[in-house]
Amino acid sequence: MALRQVNVFRFAFLCALAMLAQWAFQYFLISDQLYFNSLSNQLTYERIQELIDQGKKWQWLGYALVPVLYLVKFGLVAGCLGIGYFFATSQFAFRRFFGVAIQAELVFLIPILFKLLWFLFV
Repeated sequence: MALRQVNVFRFAFLCALAMLAQWAFQYFLISDQLYFNSLSNQLTYERIQELIDQGKKWQWLGYALVPVLYLVKFGLVAGCLGIGYFFATSQFAFRRFFGVAIQAELVFLIPILFKLLWFLFV
């Protein structure tokens, strides 16, 4: 497979994994009951319900921004690495460093998954 196809597959896999982790946190850990328990002393029942409904209304935006933010993040990292490589060798290898940035981001998803599992079972 070409490097471009591998990078696209890795990017899509990473975005899907991040969105799945985000959904799992919202569904399993941050429930409506949590909002009511933590905000019942400060807000009325109706206001808490409004906050929950507003959060669910805009929840899709968080999922839509994941690929955009990851694309910007990986582009900046790959650009910085590519510029450093260019100064060292007079060659610019953006695609290769984009793949490196994607692989490096997987390291940051591992603690998120451990945190999810920890809070689900403890």
